[in-house]
Amino acid sequence: MISEQDQELLRRRFAQDLRSRVRIDLFTQKPSPIIIPGRAECRFCGEAETLLTELASLNDRLSLTVHDFHTDEKASEALGVDGVPGTVLRGASNRPMRYFGMPTGSFFPAFIETIVETSRGTNELQPETTAKLKKIRDDVMLQVLVTPSCEHSPAVARTAFRLAQQSNKVKVDVIEILEFPTFIEHYGIQVTPTVILNETLVLAGAMDEATLVDCLLKAVEGKEITNPEPWGPRTPLPRAQDQEVRTAGSGLIIPR
Repeated sequence: MISEQDQELLRRRFAQDLRSRVRIDLFTQKPSPIIIPGRAECRFCGEAETLLTELASLNDRLSLTVHDFHTDEKASEALGVDGVPGTVLRGASNRPMRYFGMPTGSFFPAFIETIVETSRGTNELQPETTAKLKKIRDDVMLQVLVTPSCEHSPAVARTAFRLAQQSNKVKVDVIEILEFPTFIEHYGIQVTPTVILNETLVLAGAMDEATLVDCLLKAVEGKEITNPEPWGPRTPLPRAQDQEVRTAGSGLIIPR
């Protein structure tokens, strides 16, 4: 899936920048020869396994464990995975970074950077952000809804992952919503990125680090959050007919 040239680029990047072991847990499901009531087929599980297997082969500090979502319930519950394909990254801080869907298109470079930052256990948050995170006393759930074609989604997703690396009170899911369309209907999503706080508050459009952490603080303190609609730059969702022709294996953008 990753070309030999791009594998070599990533191999050099990982050799230079990975500081400690990164555990990658992929939750997937095998195609079933029979129809199982209540279980939908996972269109991209096979491609996700291929992609992550190739990535993990590029450096000894990357370890991949593949779980069957329906039989390894203990692992999925422990890591907070409730859909497939679901990928969990854990590094020096042992805090799970969850991504649901295929990390392709514009998100692939952000996925690679998150692997590198996870191995370091540190990130580039502003000192003011770190100070504000220490004020969060209760758990807060942050869901970042993205699409592969959205140029604004990766920055918000990376910021959210950095917040989760810094604070064990911040739980983050990054979700590729074309693979999980129930989010589109449930929340009335029209653009990406969209941030969902505590599964209730919908914030559309890109947000910078300072704005995102301020929203987190207000959410846990029960304060009202007001914003222009949408918040910042955004990308409209593809039309339904365009979504159907999308293939998960295409559009890898290798960071150089």
